[in-house]
Amino acid sequence: MEIKQQFVVDQPIATVWDALCDIRRVASCVPGAEIVSVSDDGTEVEGKIRTKVGPISAAFAGKGIISRDDATHTGQVEGSGADRNSSSRVKMTMDYTAVESDGGKSTTTDIVAKVVLTGPLAQFSKGSLMNDIAAALTAEFTKNLRATFGAPAVAESGNTGPAPAAAPAELRPLKLFWNVLKTRLARLFG
Repeated sequence: MEIKQQFVVDQPIATVWDALCDIRRVASCVPGAEIVSVSDDGTEVEGKIRTKVGPISAAFAGKGIISRDDATHTGQVEGSGADRNSSSRVKMTMDYTAVESDGGKSTTTDIVAKVVLTGPLAQFSKGSLMNDIAAALTAEFTKNLRATFGAPAVAESGNTGPAPAAAPAELRPLKLFWNVLKTRLARLFG
């Protein structure tokens, strides 16, 4: 399945691009995500993401390859992971592009992700519902990312910078689904 999303952050492109290049900061904005390790050059990452969909809980562990072009503000993440308990597996390729918007006062980032999900969780990846869930997840990520720009500077290993947002302990697609369903019903019955 292909998922397309877009988000806007009211920060200059250089600031947003620096944030998007910090995989630990990005992961701190994704509910349920945890970075296990990052290679010295920042191109390889190991991580986990915990999710619960109805009665199914999954903890995907996986690896990813990150490539970026600072000149064009484009990047790609290719990754795969598996959950031992549910035997669900995921493969993903995500391309992203950041561009100046609002005369340079903000940055718009476009995302195109190609996702293949197999196993018991694959039943939740059908149709436009997955795009709506992705939109809700993107909104949550964007809210958390924006919060990192407003957070006070903290010292960590001699570095200063914005504090990462505290993300929920696990990704809750079913909660996102109910929020999407409420929104759809509200639009339908106006």
